[in-house]
Amino acid sequence: IETYLTEPTEEFKESERQRMEFRKKQLELKGEFVKVLARLTTESKTEEELIGDLKELKSLVIQTGGLPLGIKKEDMYKVIR
Repeated sequence: IETYLTEPTEEFKESERQRMEFRKKQLELKGEFVKVLARLTTESKTEEELIGDLKELKSLVIQTGGLPLGIKKEDMYKVIR
C-alpha cells in the first residue's frame, strides 16, 4: 500500500520558494533587457545613443552573468542587426 503526504514537506516548500524567487528575479532582469532593447530599436537615432544602448546591454549581460530566461542569443542578434 502506497502512502501519500497530505501536506508538502518543508524541503519542498523551501524549494518552491526558491523557484519563485528565481523566476521573479529573472522577470525583473528580462524587463531591464526589454527596456534597453526597445530603446535601442525605436528611440535611439544618433550613433552616440546607439552605442550607449549597446554598452548598457553589454553591461547587463556581464552583471547578470548571461541572458535572463525568455531572451535567446539568436533573438538578440535579430534585434540588434
